[in-house]
Amino acid sequence: MSESDFKREIWIATSIGDLLAAAPRLKGSPLSEHLRANLSACIESATFGNLLAFADITRTSRGALRYWVSGTHRPQIGALLRMCYEIGVPVTQLLGDPAVTGFDIAPLRNDRGIQLRRHGAEVRLALERGLAEEPPPSVSEVARRLHFARGERLYQIDRAKSKMLAARHREATLTLTL
Repeated sequence: MSESDFKREIWIATSIGDLLAAAPRLKGSPLSEHLRANLSACIESATFGNLLAFADITRTSRGALRYWVSGTHRPQIGALLRMCYEIGVPVTQLLGDPAVTGFDIAPLRNDRGIQLRRHGAEVRLALERGLAEEPPPSVSEVARRLHFARGERLYQIDRAKSKMLAARHREATLTLTL
């Protein structure tokens, strides 16, 4: 076993001990709801809401992460512990009360060192540039340029510009097809 694997296994064993020690305190609390809220806050803090980037960085299955956040599936303890290890967050913190637990994780980077956190100003600038292009790109295309999986985050940051870009893209597409 390599030294890094050994350190991870020790961290996981310690986390299981912490989880067992916290079990009486956690009993009766809505763990699924806490996990969903805390995991969403963690993804927001670490990758500015980019679930796919978070999954890639933490080496967590994208599908599994989507299910965990939506609450349709519960994570297996091994997968949850491995993800917690990657982000340096104790599993007990992910299961704790979201009103008490705060996530202020430094933005994560992928293996190539590209920071995946996108600030509102950067997204607005990308939308403005898209509006100036001929033919205008789709909102999804601008989102991909920013390493987002879908355009939803762009609408959250600047709904008006996103709607304008979508309308311009639709008009340009209709013009090209006629």
